[in-house]
Amino acid sequence: MNTTHRTQLQLSIAMILAGTTPLASQIIGHGLPPFTAGTLRFAMALPLLYGLMRYQRQAWPRPPRRDLGLLLLQAACGSIGYTSLLILGMQQTRVSDAAILSATLPAVTALLGWLLLGSRPGLRLMLAIALATAGACTLQWPGSRPDGQASHWLGNALVLTAVMCEGLFILLQRRLSQPIPPLSLSCMLCLLALLLSVPLALLEPQSHWSGSAVLGCLYYAALPTALGYWLWYSGAATLGASRAALFTVIMPLTATVLGVLNGEALYGVQVLGLLITLLALWLAATSPQA
Repeated sequence: MNTTHRTQLQLSIAMILAGTTPLASQIIGHGLPPFTAGTLRFAMALPLLYGLMRYQRQAWPRPPRRDLGLLLLQAACGSIGYTSLLILGMQQTRVSDAAILSATLPAVTALLGWLLLGSRPGLRLMLAIALATAGACTLQWPGSRPDGQASHWLGNALVLTAVMCEGLFILLQRRLSQPIPPLSLSCMLCLLALLLSVPLALLEPQSHWSGSAVLGCLYYAALPTALGYWLWYSGAATLGASRAALFTVIMPLTATVLGVLNGEALYGVQVLGLLITLLALWLAATSPQA
């Protein structure tokens, strides 16, 4: 296998693993409170990320004080906020719905950058934002559940809010005054998220921990978090960020397939929504401003 094919395989596996997180979050959410689950995930992922960081001979980051504040916000939004809201949302919605909403991430990031930072998107990104909005709206379309199921609007809203937290995470990373190697950054953010989530977990009412939920946390920590980060950033460093971004279409497709395998039915409007958001994702990924 040549270098290009190996890199493409790394990126594909990373996005397949990312696509399993809605189903993993659904399993976790039915057996653990969200902040407790997040604390377990970060505690399990931290030694794995640190081991990968040392394996690649990356030093522990020493950011300036201003950047440390941004890193704390990143950990709060992209780690705690995303994880907790996704777990809460997946208690009340379908994996295939979450797949459509996760595909809106690049468009959501561009929209937040426009609203919060004044970074006006170009025509391609504007079209991506419009298509992503239309794709997400199909989930609430009247009659989109011919089997009589009610639309999971609250769960979908929580998942979309989780996507917005991830968008803020990406924007905050662009504001750092100096770049930090990806694995070192991931390791530090994992530590900060763990420190922030422990007090929140202690405030949660505790009940019996489900064994499947604990195993779900272990899976989430070891594969989508540690191994997924390593594969993605290793592949992106070789192929380039813009070309690597094209592989993100694999994530919602994986989540959709897993939802179907888990017994979820796909309806016409939902398939249309997935196709629209995939087009939005491709437009955003190929935009020079992305």
